[in-house]
Amino acid sequence: DLPVIPVSGGFMHRMYKVKAKGKTYAVKHLNPVIMKRSDAMDNYLRAEKLESIIEEAGIPVVTAISFDGSKMQEIRGEYFYIFPWQEGSITDWNNITLDQCSVAGGIQGRIIALKEDEDAFVIETGPDRTKMKFKKWAISSVDTVKDIPAPTKEDKLKELQEKREAKKAAKQAAKEEKEAQKNNQ
Repeated sequence: DLPVIPVSGGFMHRMYKVKAKGKTYAVKHLNPVIMKRSDAMDNYLRAEKLESIIEEAGIPVVTAISFDGSKMQEIRGEYFYIFPWQEGSITDWNNITLDQCSVAGGIQGRIIALKEDEDAFVIETGPDRTKMKFKKWAISSVDTVKDIPAPTKEDKLKELQEKREAKKAAKQAAKEEKEAQKNNQ
């Protein structure tokens, strides 16, 4: 295994290339000054949530590795993210190619489109299945023709809890699958 090698990148944080157990990782040591800010943890949790949404949408992203369900690691008051190592180089923005712009713009467009979908919904109606897209803020109330009783608060809470449990079970299964694959290598 190689020693810890400082590498460029990370902007305000420090980056290292580390080889352990035959694999190579990028370790991002988060800036201690930034981590002392009152909003730092909330910002990183939001970033991790966005990373998960992007990954689930199939958009190419290098995600931090989770250990015991947590991506951010804390050791003696210092915070780290660990990523699989990716060979490559930092883009020289003064000499960027048209292809690089196209790829970056395509990825950025897909990410921006994700937010659009969160603020809107689509209704298909009529025999030709015409699609109508509505912004959530544009709807003040929803009335139904049928006399179906609205779900109670307890029903909604139960459904939400069932969805959370299913999501947690799916994450655990994925984690166990990754561990099994790791152990088989």
